[in-house]
Amino acid sequence: MKNSSDYWDYATLLELYILKDDKENGIKVLSELLVHKRFDWELETTTNNLKTIKESREKKGIDTQYLDKIIRYLK
Repeated sequence: MKNSSDYWDYATLLELYILKDDKENGIKVLSELLVHKRFDWELETTTNNLKTIKESREKKGIDTQYLDKIIRYLK
């Protein structure tokens, strides 16, 4: 993915890494995502998607501290 310049590629990867609980790669792709952001609404959309994942995990009793940090960072 290093050759991609598309924000949505990185946003999708971030969501996939979060779903897999792959924190290390999630952090790596987060920095790339921020570099490739063009519009504020892109981050808002990604943040909303992450909030949906967070809510689902909270209902299942899964720890969301890592996800909370990423959401705060994107705001």
